[in-house]
Amino acid sequence: MQGGGLQEKLDRALGDLEEAQRLKKEAEDVLRGKEKEVGDMAGRLKGAEHENKKLEEKNEHLQDQVEFWDAEGKKLLSDADAAKERIEELEAVSGLCSPRLFEHCFEQQMLQPGGSHA
Repeated sequence: MQGGGLQEKLDRALGDLEEAQRLKKEAEDVLRGKEKEVGDMAGRLKGAEHENKKLEEKNEHLQDQVEFWDAEGKKLLSDADAAKERIEELEAVSGLCSPRLFEHCFEQQMLQPGGSHA
């Protein structure tokens, strides 16, 4: 009976060893899968970081354009205000002059430095 008990123990140990080897292989397969997932995630992260950098550069460019056009808009508003003042001055002069004299005055003003066509 002792020989049978030993054989039984050996068979169980062999079965346990086979089970341990099977579990080890499964664990290795899972580990390889997880390593691949981590590699894929790292690749996606790197791609996202690159895309983010491109978007930041584009944002900086757009911000520069906004600042430029804001300054241009302010300049145009200033020019418009100056033109409005000039029109008001010319209208005041036109009230004092005959139409023919006003036309002459207007032409002379346009030819002077600071006139709207100078």
